[in-house]
Amino acid sequence: MAKLLKAMDYSLRLNEKGIAGSKSQDRNTQFEYIAELRASFAEEGIPIISVDTKKRELVGNFKNNGATWGKESRKVNKDDFRSLANGVAIPYGIYELLSNRGSVFIGMSHDSAEFSATSITKWWRYTGFWNYPGKKKLYILADGGGSNRAVSNAWKYFLQTKLCNPYGIVVVVSHYPPGTSKWNLIEHRLFCEISKIGPGIPSNPMRRSAISF
Repeated sequence: MAKLLKAMDYSLRLNEKGIAGSKSQDRNTQFEYIAELRASFAEEGIPIISVDTKKRELVGNFKNNGATWGKESRKVNKDDFRSLANGVAIPYGIYELLSNRGSVFIGMSHDSAEFSATSITKWWRYTGFWNYPGKKKLYILADGGGSNRAVSNAWKYFLQTKLCNPYGIVVVVSHYPPGTSKWNLIEHRLFCEISKIGPGIPSNPMRRSAISF
């Protein structure tokens, strides 16, 4: 059967990503509007942050992509079972556009709207408040999905009650259109650098911080 299939130019093939989602006629206008807001806030020195959640990771002796120098390979667990893990790490990243700085908060349960809002609040309390003295406005760039999705009333509620009310600041949020998360600057300025940390080392700094947080 295999010979007959090959004779008819058939072969085993992998799926190929090539079908794009429907494109909104307003897509370019949306990006132009975000760009205008970014430029306007940057000119006034108002803090601009790009936020997103990195995928959940198991904490423990599990395989980590990449290679490292050594005389022999490191031994890791054969299976990536949740029962073998010390816990889970959910990294929530915050990238500051004006200062080119990044912060990562590690959750150990769920990527919820409250976790997202709490991470942003802690960033403001320990970093934003001191780096941008006197500023009473914050501009947030976020994906259209996830814990900080545009339709999440819980996320808006927690931002209001945890950040806006206690610190007296106004928060302006722009969500990238669906299917365009790769344009979120945090992907290119923060998360890609995190992925380079400790390649091939099971107990990399991201996992250690998850344990001690």
